[in-house]
Amino acid sequence: MRYFGKTNRLRREGKRLLTRAHRLMTRRPHYFPPSERQRLTDDLSALRTALHGDDPQSIERARRHCRHDFDEYLPLWRRFIVREWTQAIVLSFLLAMVLRAEVVQASYVPSGSMLPTIQPGDQLIVNKFAYGLRVPLSNKKIFASSPKRGDIIVFRNPHGDGEDFVKRLIGLPGDVVRVRGDELIVNNEAVPRDHRESISVDDGFGGRRSRELYSERLGDKEHATLYSPGAGDHLNYNPRLAEGSACRVNDGYLTCLVPEGKYFFMGDNRDNSNDSRFWGFVPEDHLRGKALIVHFAWPPKNWKRIGTVLR
Repeated sequence: MRYFGKTNRLRREGKRLLTRAHRLMTRRPHYFPPSERQRLTDDLSALRTALHGDDPQSIERARRHCRHDFDEYLPLWRRFIVREWTQAIVLSFLLAMVLRAEVVQASYVPSGSMLPTIQPGDQLIVNKFAYGLRVPLSNKKIFASSPKRGDIIVFRNPHGDGEDFVKRLIGLPGDVVRVRGDELIVNNEAVPRDHRESISVDDGFGGRRSRELYSERLGDKEHATLYSPGAGDHLNYNPRLAEGSACRVNDGYLTCLVPEGKYFFMGDNRDNSNDSRFWGFVPEDHLRGKALIVHFAWPPKNWKRIGTVLR
């Protein structure tokens, strides 16, 4: 099958060259010296004969010979080799644009809001197809699927300044999320977690800070989170978020009923994350896609993180 596929491809390319060469000789005869027209005609005859056979090497040899001889007399912008390279470059560019717009993209993480899962300087591959394929120039989706609680998602900044955020999905539409300090409750059930150890992390300003490392479980996903020592003694949310929104403050808890078509996000570095506790919900059409893997990391000391699968 691969042999016949290659032969058919070479035959199609040869036919296109044959058609264009005939057109040039008919419409642009001044390009070709009269003394060379017979040689070029013989090249076309040899290519036509090769196209009637089944030998891919003969077809490719005749095609290259014909292309080379014609390109000797054609202006640069009309040469076959230039046209083939131009088509390949344009096609690659368009394919890259489509892939970036609808399938995958690379996102850079400048902050430590997702420590320890994602380090500052990590560059992520994002699967934009994970939640459905968006029709270009519209918000309509096909093959749509719903995000799952615990997914790490890249989304547009709800403030609308064009910057992308990456956070963990905590609340789905219809969920009730309650937050206070190191307490996280979803649908009246405390999110289970286990304390691992006390660690020191980079504060992003050249210093180190003490943090408590926990293993947390959201649905069937288990991931690491960081809290400041004594996090349960402070509130760590914006009380004004309750004003005119689907949230309220009661007994020191921020309680939010996630509206339809919106989501509630938090960073894994819970006491150093600007997230839904401070600016509210994220509309569904702001979601870019699911973060999959670290494809590059900076500075060099973090290169060992390249290839890390995100969970």
